[in-house]
Amino acid sequence: MSTRILVAYASPGGSTAEIAQAVGKELQSAGYGIDVIEMKSVSSLEGYNAVVIGGRSTWERSWATWESS
Repeated sequence: MSTRILVAYASPGGSTAEIAQAVGKELQSAGYGIDVIEMKSVSSLEGYNAVVIGGRSTWERSWATWESS
């Protein structure tokens, strides 16, 4: 039985989807069975040995705050 990995992502702007595809490609080249799926389409984790989850990261800090640090 091959190791199956789900790469699930949420990508409102599309960048996270691109990164998820790249992660999936690397894992596949290492010999793993990979599915790259948008999180809202994932209905079950059955059959997967591991899950990688990606989503948007938001970090906000004004330049004024940054410069005074």
